[in-house]
Amino acid sequence: MGFTVPAFSNRIGADHAELSALREEAALWLSQSLDESGDTTVADVSLVLTELAANVIDHTSSDSVDVELRVEDEWVTVVVLNSGPVDSVPPIDRWGELAEDLRGRGLRLIRALCDEIEVSGDDETTRICCRYPIS
Repeated sequence: MGFTVPAFSNRIGADHAELSALREEAALWLSQSLDESGDTTVADVSLVLTELAANVIDHTSSDSVDVELRVEDEWVTVVVLNSGPVDSVPPIDRWGELAEDLRGRGLRLIRALCDEIEVSGDDETTRICCRYPIS
């Protein structure tokens, strides 16, 4: 591919009712930004974005969720930011350790789909950045 397109960014309220519209907007942007990578990339990246945003809604007291998608060369980068301490996010190497009947499937999916995951932040902000390879 070898190109970079302008990023998609959005802020939604920390409310599940806003996730559907976010997923649709992100999927439309992504399908328009990728020329021949197919529906799998759009579906997988939409899932990663939705799961990360849902985790903010379900597990933090943040009032909003900031998201960004970037297409850079052979990668789609997904960034999700929220207010709240970074230490509330479990270590990446433990994502998916929960039993099947417990919560945690979203983290397991994200870990399986993304080649790179980085969690950063401080006592006031959490930033999760995932890189998905464009196939």
